[in-house]
This record gives sequence, C-alpha cells and structure tokens, in this order.
Amino acid sequence: MDSKATNIGEAAHIYGARPGAARYRPEMSDDERASISNAIWLCSDCHGQIDKDAGRFPENLLLIWKEKHEEKLMQEIGKPGELLRRLANDREIGQLGSIPLYAEQIIREKPPYWEYMLTAELLDYHLKPVLRAARDLELGLSVRPRIHLPRGEFFLWMGTKPADLRAFIQALEGLLEEFRNAWGAPGQPGDAELISHVAQLVGRAARHMVEVAEEAKFTNVPEGFEGLADCLVDGALHPIKNLPELSKFIRSIFHSTSNPSSNFEYVLKIEMPEGWTERFRRELAKGQAALEARGGEW
Repeated sequence: MDSKATNIGEAAHIYGARPGAARYRPEMSDDERASISNAIWLCSDCHGQIDKDAGRFPENLLLIWKEKHEEKLMQEIGKPGELLRRLANDREIGQLGSIPLYAEQIIREKPPYWEYMLTAELLDYHLKPVLRAARDLELGLSVRPRIHLPRGEFFLWMGTKPADLRAFIQALEGLLEEFRNAWGAPGQPGDAELISHVAQLVGRAARHMVEVAEEAKFTNVPEGFEGLADCLVDGALHPIKNLPELSKFIRSIFHSTSNPSSNFEYVLKIEMPEGWTERFRRELAKGQAALEARGGEW
C-alpha cells in the first residue's frame, strides 16, 4: 500500500511583499521582505484569512504565532544543540529590554546582513515616538505647565542652551561611529546587544533635544525675548529631523544592489539651522535692548 503525503503549507509574508498587500511597510527593502524573519508557514486557508483581514491579524499576532509554534516544535522534535541555541537566543533577547517582535525575529534567525536590518528596525523604533513628539510641539498640539524663572536665573538658563545643543551633535557623532563597532569587522558577526544599546542612546539623545525645545517653548521669558525662545526651539528640533535618513540609507542598500557586502559611504548631516548662531545673538541683543528700554523692569 502506497502512502502519500499532501503538503497544504504555504510560505506567507508577515509584512506584505508589495504595495497594497496586508501589513505592507513601504520603508522595508525587498531583501527584508524576502528574509526568513518576515516569513511564516501557514495552511492555505489561514494564509488567505490573514491577508484578507489585516486588522484582525496584525503583524504582532503573526510574530507571536510564529514564535510560539517554533517553541513547540523545538520542545517536541528539536535536537539538544538546537534547544541550547534557542535558550541562548532567548537570553540574549531578554537582556535587550523592550524591542519590537520583528527585531526579536531578526536576532533569533540572523539572516544575511542581519546587523544592518536590526539597526534600521531599532532606530525606527526608538525614533518614532520622539519624532512624533517633535511634530506635536511644532504644530502646537502638546501642552505642559509654564515654567517661571526668577530674574537672577534667566540669563544663566538661557546661556546654557547653546552648549546643550552642541553636546547633542557631538554625542551623535560618537554614537554613529559606535554603530560601526557594533556591526563587527568584515566577516565577523555583529553584536546585537551593542546595536540595541546604541540605537537606544540615539533615541534618548533625540528625546533630550525635544525636551530642550519644550522647555524653551513653555518657559515664561521677559518681553522682548520671545524671538530668542523661538530660536532655541528651532535649534533643538532641526538637528533631529535628519536622523531617520540613516535607517533609510541602510535599507536603500538592499534596494539598490544584490551585493550589500560592498563598501558604501554615507554622510549624515546633523547640524544647526543655517545662520542659527547669528540669529541667537541677534535675538539676545534685541531682548537686552527691550529690557534696557524699560529701565530694567522685568
């Protein structure tokens, strides 16, 4: 008696493969979409259901399905070495704190060039809420209690802000170089923990700039110094606007070439608005002149 097996499984995309597909992410490269980290094995019926109703089957649900099913299979049929490797991966991921489920899949499966995929994913993850907060501030959608500074503290407070902005730019330069260290030397695996740490620090640095802008916007300044406060807000928010370009560049490598192992050069400009220093000095002088015209009345 012949035994026959029928394969009813289908490889499905977690994030859609093309525009209009369920859970499609336009910023992802084709290599990321084709990666094993973006794949889940389903029966044909379930494959059809998840693609017809993305609201009912969001990406995080599919990633959890995949993770739990892999755990079950590993426990039932996994070899000792595979079980230990899974345990090591779980511990590695557990040390990283809160990261997206898709980033966890990248770390577990480590597809080709996973270090760069992970960097792009974590940068977007940590920068997204910061950039949203910056946009809310620019559009006047965020509020916070006003800050009242005594006269003796105002000029000291105002004078420290340019140094805060310069410190951010210097820190970013060091962090971007640290990514190179985290990716590892050619032919050597990268360091997932260091990649995650650096991406987190980039997000924190950007968050600090938004906090500087919020403080400037919601601090009561003497009449005549309003332009100086606006100058500080612009100076704090402008440098972070280009940060998402780094993850876009990383993903563009996979879009533009079939050999991402080549050498690529990218210059990310993190700088103050053009003419910002002169504007700051001009607004400071304007405020001081207004204060003198009032006879020093605060």
